[in-house]
Amino acid sequence: MKVMQLDVNYGYSSTGAIVQCLQRELRLAGHECLALFGRGEHRSDDDAIRVANPMEVIVHAGLTRVTGITGYFSPFATSRVNQLMKLYRPDVLHIHEPHGYYVNFEAVLLQAQALKVAIVWTFHCEFSYTGKCGYALDCENWVQTCGKCPQLKTYPRSEFFDGTKWMHRRKAKLFEKIKALQITAPSEWLAARARRSIAGLHPVTSVPNPIDTTIFYPRGNEKSVFRRYGIDAPIVILTVGSQIMTPLKGGRLIAGIAAAVKRKDVQFLIVGVEPHEAGRYGSVFAVEKISDKDELAKLYSAADLVMLTSQRETFSMVCAESLACGTPIIGFDAGAVPFVAPRGFGLFAPYPEIKELAYWIEFFENTRMMLKTATECSEFAHLNYSPLKVTRQYLDIYERAYFESGDK
Repeated sequence: MKVMQLDVNYGYSSTGAIVQCLQRELRLAGHECLALFGRGEHRSDDDAIRVANPMEVIVHAGLTRVTGITGYFSPFATSRVNQLMKLYRPDVLHIHEPHGYYVNFEAVLLQAQALKVAIVWTFHCEFSYTGKCGYALDCENWVQTCGKCPQLKTYPRSEFFDGTKWMHRRKAKLFEKIKALQITAPSEWLAARARRSIAGLHPVTSVPNPIDTTIFYPRGNEKSVFRRYGIDAPIVILTVGSQIMTPLKGGRLIAGIAAAVKRKDVQFLIVGVEPHEAGRYGSVFAVEKISDKDELAKLYSAADLVMLTSQRETFSMVCAESLACGTPIIGFDAGAVPFVAPRGFGLFAPYPEIKELAYWIEFFENTRMMLKTATECSEFAHLNYSPLKVTRQYLDIYERAYFESGDK
């Protein structure tokens, strides 16, 4: 089978790493693969091609700011994607994130249908069925029609106009036009929301994101790894995330949690802050993003608990990676997280009840007894989120889409 993947990134960021991981597993299984991506460094190999020029990305972003519409510009990158699709003639087009100012996703989908290419679309966030939002949070407008968007100033940001009603209607018509489409979501929580949306005309299957189990596995509870970051405490609570200090990721809540914990043998490490935010704040240590995944695996393994403070997650790679390294989770009931770490592998409080998180840390010994062992956490994650298992699930979906896409 020939598979073409399309994403904003390749090899970095959560979705870019997923695309690369899936591509590697597909090749090992004997399939042909080509990945197209919109942003990042050009690659010297022939299995991943950047389709967007950085200047066109900037223009697309600028037009979004002015018009309030996104995902319908980038004519040159879109033409390149469609030309490569004609030349490569894939059996399956697997779309990941279509936003990011790099392509007209509607034109690509219609081209795939015209060529009778099977279409699989993974909803990594909620952009595909909302007017524009990646995380709709408490807003339910997307179920009927968007408009008067409460998140107009968040990504993808508009300075003047609210284009969400137009985009929501346009997406609804697109889902009606596409006759054979298989949709996947990384959690049953997100899949259930997709089924309620304008995308619900098509089958939606829950397929988890794969994690690299050759990197994320238990490394031992050796606390010396934390000394590199100035931490020396019997109990360490770890939080990891990109843009961790934004309201969506909730990193700023950790100061309040730490203040509510009275015991002196606990320290907190936040990984993923901006350079100007790094430093020590009482028992809280904040460091910039750590790109070395091996180092992250050591931190996950050595932590006593990993704490998620997000307001909303559609999967949470941090959660899956931590479990793979043997460390259970505490955090907020933020969308998909309880599905990734079910009962016994995590404890979750209503957002933003920081007192409950502080209580679990204050009485750490009792909390830890309610959670699975390191071995049980690791075995669960390796069983459910291994690249091999996820790839097999996708291959089943590819075959289903392939035979529904035309006369085969």
